[in-house]
Amino acid sequence: SHASPPAVLPANVRAWEDLAGVVNDFEPVIFQRLPYLARIRTAIADSGAVIARMTGSGSTIFGIYEDAAAAARAREMLQAGFPDTTVIVTRTAEGQALHTP
Repeated sequence: SHASPPAVLPANVRAWEDLAGVVNDFEPVIFQRLPYLARIRTAIADSGAVIARMTGSGSTIFGIYEDAAAAARAREMLQAGFPDTTVIVTRTAEGQALHTP
């Protein structure tokens, strides 16, 4: 079982899979200019991520995994495949998040 998304997401989002259709409009532009980032996103998706996306205008490429063990396995594979890239495992915050409506 995966953790619930943080409270800053819309109320109708109950699982990370609910965000699978969400896109980042910057990805095509950035990936055309920096194909290395496109390869990282593809590798994250291929490593078993429920979702693989670029944040904002490209500060981070991230993946959401079913559990910590899957994330740890993916980290090892991704770090080996992209040795010049920093790969970290983190988790979402639990509880209420502050946001402005």
